[in-house]
Amino acid sequence: MNTFKYIALSLFLCGCNATGPLFTEKNKPDEGKALIYIYRPAAFTASVRRVKITINNKEVIQLKNQGFTNVELNPGSYIIKQNFNYLLGDPPFLKKERVFSLNVNSNETHFVGFFSDSDVDGMSAISTGSGAMTSANITFRYGFGLVEEPIALQHLKKCRYQPNTF
Repeated sequence: MNTFKYIALSLFLCGCNATGPLFTEKNKPDEGKALIYIYRPAAFTASVRRVKITINNKEVIQLKNQGFTNVELNPGSYIIKQNFNYLLGDPPFLKKERVFSLNVNSNETHFVGFFSDSDVDGMSAISTGSGAMTSANITFRYGFGLVEEPIALQHLKKCRYQPNTF
């Protein structure tokens, strides 16, 4: 019975990752457009949650773990936002919207990344008399913004394409 539970959990977690073709190479934007790659490298933290990305308040994608998409934009100024779809009981840090502005020109390519990780700050044993109990402070970190091309291309090699709705 335990084997079944492990198989079910593995299938569930695998289903949370993007499943399209792997990134192979950077494309050039169409003439007069800017090309924006939006990606999310693999991470265990929040891996089962989709990350909602909007540009000028229009939803682009609900990005899965280890997924990427690309969007062509006309030259101009854009507000790019990231948040999680709210679930009842979410802690405040998951409700926080991350926002930045981006000015794009014709024939430019930009890379936007969403990153998540966690860290155990330290562990301590608490004496309860007959035994000990361990406690730990876990810190969750999320980042969202522009990424330099060489770093982004390294991340993208491990990401799979997801079609967007933009």
